Amino acid sequence: MKVILAESAGFCAGVRRAVDIAVDAVGKAEAEGRGCATLGPLIHNDDMIRSLERQGLPSVSELSETAGRDIVVPSHGTSSGVLKEAASMGLRVVDATCPHVNRLKKKAVDWEAGGGTVVIVGDRRHPEISGVASYLRDPIISDDQEEILKGAASRRGERFLVLAQTTQVAEFVIGVFEALRAAGHDVIYKNTVCPATKERQEETRRLSCKVDAMIVIGGPKSANTRRLEEIAGASGKPTYRVANLSELDVKGIKDAGYDKLGITAGASTPDGIIKEVVKAMADLGAEKEMTMAELEQLYPEKKEAAPVKKELQVVTGKVTLVTDDEVLADVGQGADVHVPKDQLTFSKSVLPGQLFQPGDEITVALEDFDAQKDVQYASKVKADAITSWERAKGAFESGSPLEGVIVEAVKAGVVVDLGLRAFMPASQIGKRIEDLSTIVGTKVRVKVVELEENRKGAVVSARALLEEEAARQREENFSKVQVGSVLQGVVRKIMPFGAFINLFPGVDGLLHVSEISWQRVGNPSEVLNEGMNVEIKVIAIDDARGKISLSMKQLAEKPRFKTMAVDLDEGGIYSGTVVKLMSFGAFIRLEGGAEGLVHVSQISDSRVQSPEDVLSVGQEVKVKVLSVNHENGRISLSIKEAADRAEREKYEDYMKSSEEDFKITIADRIRIKQQSGKR
Repeated sequence: MKVILAESAGFCAGVRRAVDIAVDAVGKAEAEGRGCATLGPLIHNDDMIRSLERQGLPSVSELSETAGRDIVVPSHGTSSGVLKEAASMGLRVVDATCPHVNRLKKKAVDWEAGGGTVVIVGDRRHPEISGVASYLRDPIISDDQEEILKGAASRRGERFLVLAQTTQVAEFVIGVFEALRAAGHDVIYKNTVCPATKERQEETRRLSCKVDAMIVIGGPKSANTRRLEEIAGASGKPTYRVANLSELDVKGIKDAGYDKLGITAGASTPDGIIKEVVKAMADLGAEKEMTMAELEQLYPEKKEAAPVKKELQVVTGKVTLVTDDEVLADVGQGADVHVPKDQLTFSKSVLPGQLFQPGDEITVALEDFDAQKDVQYASKVKADAITSWERAKGAFESGSPLEGVIVEAVKAGVVVDLGLRAFMPASQIGKRIEDLSTIVGTKVRVKVVELEENRKGAVVSARALLEEEAARQREENFSKVQVGSVLQGVVRKIMPFGAFINLFPGVDGLLHVSEISWQRVGNPSEVLNEGMNVEIKVIAIDDARGKISLSMKQLAEKPRFKTMAVDLDEGGIYSGTVVKLMSFGAFIRLEGGAEGLVHVSQISDSRVQSPEDVLSVGQEVKVKVLSVNHENGRISLSIKEAADRAEREKYEDYMKSSEEDFKITIADRIRIKQQSGKR
């Protein structure tokens, strides 16, 4: 029986990283006299968990059990509530969350922040998904397509983003996306399946077609192991899923008489357990175990055997000369090596001088020595091929930036040479450029946002780095702003309700129109101009919303209301000027600067629909003071009562001036009566 072991079987980078972080955390905690524990299983493999416990890293289910110990977050992450509780308890938290899980969380949180709805294709009970869900408001989560379609139908009109549990089968997730799109939803898809998971699944699919039976090794709680079992089973071949050798029906496999037996393992399965199973199966027959690569070489009908390649020597040196056709470099070979133009980059449109200058460092692979020309040739392209993919994968997982050169302008973006071919969409360059060919040859720092395993390519973004740096700078500058502090700022934008003042790079505050002056300001543009330098006071900060409220008037002495209103008598008639009209009345500025309100009902005895129908700003009017509230600085006025008062005064003056004309004596009354009797 031939035993074929999948090359991708066993620990993935994320699991290995988590184990390394956990073991390191134990050592540091013990050195400082503390214990260490994981909050739940670090990975989904009981054998590995027991091994870690023997190394001083037990697993606990509640934070209350962690007194006096550092806490390690598992590779699948945890909820926001748990992290907040740990912080409140003063626990030291060591985060071993897989970078791919953090990437899934970030994409989901960012989409919700932009007003969209997140759809996660995955098991809502899995710790990875329940942890991510704790950061979201109202996602749709299921590993059932019909359930997802039903949930989306009840929320028609929303913008959906389809993401996946990192261990999902990519083809199934894409099927869910296509079904949502076919149902007429506004939906996009972003691949969050772990590249190592996808590679493992594809190799399992190929291997199961070449063998008579499959063994899948992994813990019972491992989601990615369950997916491998499903893929192997879909081939129609007998599939044995076990956690370790003790669970394997060795006798049954021997009796079945398989000719070729394939073995793969989940991402959390330790190498020792895999080796035990492989050895036990190899001992059943005369044949030794094989690798997947060896199997594919033996069966070229599926894939041609790869030719044996000469191992290249990779060296680093300094550029000494740059021409239009080649670059010469000193790499310690006695004479300079020659790097032809076509071996500098995969792009044919970029010149050597756009990539290198004398003195630059260059890493190349030494090729054949041309004895006739006495020239040692070298290739940067081949050196990059050896190291660049792993470097790109590391940068993708850690989120660290890479430096490359823009070597070609293509439709909708540019090609960046990172040692591998990377595509950067025009929208991710970070600034609008009409002619992308003008930036060919430019060095650029980028973030890897997606890897293409099959083509060994990548999608990169300079804009993502700029946004991250701007966010960090804004956070730092935001912390400099304190309530009560007096700062210098620049008017960035004027709106009817106020002005936005730039305080620090990336940090603006709002100066509301009511906070510009103690005097009434109709529109901020009356006293402010964009670009104007102003001194302001911080009066409020909303940390949750990132909002800052500012004031100019609080830096000026507040006018004393009693001084302005000291000569005002309730019932008195005064002259004033209309300064503002509102739907409910008119504001009148009196002599001395005091302002009062004439309610719309106090404008005229006749019904007034709107103050603008009978009054205009700047108009001089007579008003009667109805009341003066010295506590809140409000003055109530009346135009109609001032008019009534004026009419009464005129009548009283008239009556007084005519009083003598209407005096009648008793003799006059008798005479009038007698004259009437004669008639």
